[in-house]
Amino acid sequence: MAIPNRGGRDILFTVDVEEFDTAVEFGHNIPLSEQVAVSTRGLRLLAQRFDAVGARTTLFTTANYALHEPELIRQLAEKHEIASHGYFHTTFEPADLLKSRLALEALLKRPVTVFVGHEWVMLIRMMCTRLVISTIRRYTLPGFRDDTITGASPGIRFRR
Repeated sequence: MAIPNRGGRDILFTVDVEEFDTAVEFGHNIPLSEQVAVSTRGLRLLAQRFDAVGARTTLFTTANYALHEPELIRQLAEKHEIASHGYFHTTFEPADLLKSRLALEALLKRPVTVFVGHEWVMLIRMMCTRLVISTIRRYTLPGFRDDTITGASPGIRFRR
């Protein structure tokens, strides 16, 4: 989410919050509890930096991570926007879009209206009214306004 800074310019800052699965993707067996712990250490450090400068951000979190760290996610939601990054980070099923949104809404007790993902653009296009792809390249897909921001994005809005 964009917030004015002291210099009068807006800063857009987003963070992907997920189980730390990079090592798993390269064949190393790391328990989920350790994946969550690694991500949590990094997220707490980032949250301290955000607080130090008064920054607000959009945190794109997997439902899986949020359900493992519910108090932290609720605490961060008091200052930052929480958005969906799917249910799991390494796998995706079409039902995960709805499942992740519903899990995050139940946890936060408020609507979650933004999703950001990776290769699921065409599926998401069918389910959303606005698309913004998080990348340094610009995309315009038929049926969407060109809301793409070069270098960063606030994600996409769920259709209600």
